[in-house]
Amino acid sequence: LLHEAAGYENCAIFLYDSNEELVLAAALDGDFPGMERQTSLEALAGEWQLVLPLVSSDKNLGFLVVKSTPGQALTQEDREILEALAPPFATAIEVAQHYQQMTQAARQDSLTGVYNHRHFQEHLKAELSRARRQQHPVSLGIIDMDWLKRLNDQWGHQAGDRVLQALARTLSENIRAEDVLARYGGDEFVLVMPEINGLQAHGVMERLAVSYDRDRLAPGAYGFLPPSFSYGVATYPQDGNTPDELLAAADKRLYLAKARKGIPLSPLGP
Repeated sequence: LLHEAAGYENCAIFLYDSNEELVLAAALDGDFPGMERQTSLEALAGEWQLVLPLVSSDKNLGFLVVKSTPGQALTQEDREILEALAPPFATAIEVAQHYQQMTQAARQDSLTGVYNHRHFQEHLKAELSRARRQQHPVSLGIIDMDWLKRLNDQWGHQAGDRVLQALARTLSENIRAEDVLARYGGDEFVLVMPEINGLQAHGVMERLAVSYDRDRLAPGAYGFLPPSFSYGVATYPQDGNTPDELLAAADKRLYLAKARKGIPLSPLGP
């Protein structure tokens, strides 16, 4: 809009992120050193000729910043136009951010912050379709806490929630960007690993177990001993061609892993 309607080229929008850091959100063509990194209001004021706050619903969302082109300084008319454009820009940004937050909440588990059951089902279906087209494997891991009910009975459900949150955090920090972790339900998590075969998937799950054991056994981490977890793995196409077939195969292997520990397992379910 700034470019097409008013001819401005050296413009950018910096918005506050969740950590209250100013980050570049959008920019038109221009030579702006350091634009890809985080910045501060002081740095913006020093680098840009015009810095306009983007305020909507009494909240400062960020700043619209403008530089004049070489040999063509901003006029008073330019300033007035940009000042008039800032409020509707801010309103549009707030609406977009709210929509993004609502969309994210619909896909996210409220307790652990990872994806929820619905998003997992949609993603696994899409990933299997891609795997068929490109002829590569997809592995699915099911993770289930050991004896979480016993922990809840002894220490309360808040302790169980802490453990689930810690497990989700450890898993999230130790998987690839292309992997998708979701809470399937209760104390069960699922991990979709594209382009990973069965042997590799077992290696991934073992490394995750080691990372989680290191975290849960760290001195002073809890006032109690958090439980370990068991897992089962299934791989497309060897173990199944549909989400239900992969879930059933991974669940069966999870059951066997639990049985070796003497732990009863209820059927997988959200």
